[in-house]
Amino acid sequence: MVESASPETRSVACAGVSFDVSLPRKLDRDYWAKVEAGRWEPETFRLFRALLDARALGRATRLVDIGAWIGPTALYAAALGAEVTAFEPDPAALSVLRANLALNPALAARVRVEPTALDATGGDADGCVTLASEEPGNSMSGLFRDAPERIRVPAATPGAAGLERLFATADLVKLDIEGGEFALLPALAAILAAHRPVMHLSLHARFLPETRFARGERRRLQQEALAALPTYAHGYWAERGVWRALDDPRTDLARRLEGEAAGGRGLDGSIVLSDRTIPELTA
Repeated sequence: MVESASPETRSVACAGVSFDVSLPRKLDRDYWAKVEAGRWEPETFRLFRALLDARALGRATRLVDIGAWIGPTALYAAALGAEVTAFEPDPAALSVLRANLALNPALAARVRVEPTALDATGGDADGCVTLASEEPGNSMSGLFRDAPERIRVPAATPGAAGLERLFATADLVKLDIEGGEFALLPALAAILAAHRPVMHLSLHARFLPETRFARGERRRLQQEALAALPTYAHGYWAERGVWRALDDPRTDLARRLEGEAAGGRGLDGSIVLSDRTIPELTA
């Protein structure tokens, strides 16, 4: 909920760049303070610098940001010179994302916003899906969430959303949709196999409540999501703000899924998947 018709704004210094942001809610004020203090996913900004800094790389770069929220990764990538396609269906988050872009016209020129949820079937008969959240716009609206707020949003299949073309030229695909990734990944299998983009994949098994699934279905959903991923040669798992290189990313993910039955966190965390090493992540 917007707290003021004329929200406060501020400039945020973020991992070597700066941009202006709108602060319509306490949530936004607290979040951007955390970013500026370096306490929100420093490993994500390190990955983006390694792959998307157009000036340092001497070429154009492209990000597909699926789950853009209010724009931290989209704004940061654009500030590095990347061209960004940002998917964000939550209307409350989308409103703040658009406000943040409006405060940064030079960056906004590099960002195309798609107000759409990606869905394997394209949604219901009206082309919509229903997300759930504790509060609209709080970054955790998800397809399987056990939360009180219901948010009906427009949806599109990967094909209708043009992901074939986008993935073919992407330097990085970021997928962070609060548990919905487990339903979406099988629908991306053919596109991923064809183009094998570097992926920043956030996994949220904790947002798959047992009560939403028939016996064995929750595990099957996770297994099918892992099976949809190509066999990437290299992987990096986020731990306490840094990246840890994995010897075999597919085996590591399978082990995490098996560990859930023994009380482990399972498929909960962020992984980078790539066919080449990214030495800047672990330097």
